[in-house]
Amino acid sequence: MDTRQDLGVHRRNSEEEQKGIDGIQQISSLVQGRQQFFYSTRLTSKTNNIEGE
Repeated sequence: MDTRQDLGVHRRNSEEEQKGIDGIQQISSLVQGRQQFFYSTRLTSKTNNIEGE
């Protein structure tokens, strides 16, 4: 494999890795948003004494 082919493979691998990182960041943001929603819902339930404790 010559240098040009090697660089092409490296570039493709880097692009795929970046896509994976972007996907993970997007999923992480969604999870954090949902955690905040459920946390605030739980606090509201406690405030309104809906939890049944």
